[in-house]
Amino acid sequence: MLSRSITTILSPNLLLEAPLSNIGSQLRAVALSYALLGALFFFFAASLVAFTWSGSWSQLWHDLGNYSANSVGLFVGIALGHWVLAGLSLRYLTLGPRWRNVTLGASILLALWNIGGAVRLAIVGAAQALSFMDAPTVLGAKWLLALAYSICFYSLWKHRGASNTRLERSRV
Repeated sequence: MLSRSITTILSPNLLLEAPLSNIGSQLRAVALSYALLGALFFFFAASLVAFTWSGSWSQLWHDLGNYSANSVGLFVGIALGHWVLAGLSLRYLTLGPRWRNVTLGASILLALWNIGGAVRLAIVGAAQALSFMDAPTVLGAKWLLALAYSICFYSLWKHRGASNTRLERSRV
């Protein structure tokens, strides 16, 4: 009796099939990850503005110049994109097939972009990327970021066929 319950617990199929509550918690973790990454990019934009702030809004745009102003807009746009992806990930079980594909597509693009950036940084050398940080720190941080995006994509991809049956029953 005890050996049967142990084999049931350690069954490979049981480990691969997660209950709905576990799926929901995994998707909440993915949504939280994307929301935190969005906050990180918003922090980058705010830091860029704060470092160039001289006390006047008109002077700020002059101090930022074209390149920095575009960077602020880019960072804010990336932050908003992450927050939209966080919202889509949070509602992933209730999304239709098209929105699930959009969410998966955006997630894999972010994962592949960051993996490519980490490979590029490893080839080119991290010392050229940032002069104020050690090369191993920069390289390690980039690979950890690529891993985070990859885990988020994998979690979404793994649950692409799952559905919230309670919600589907209430629609009928």
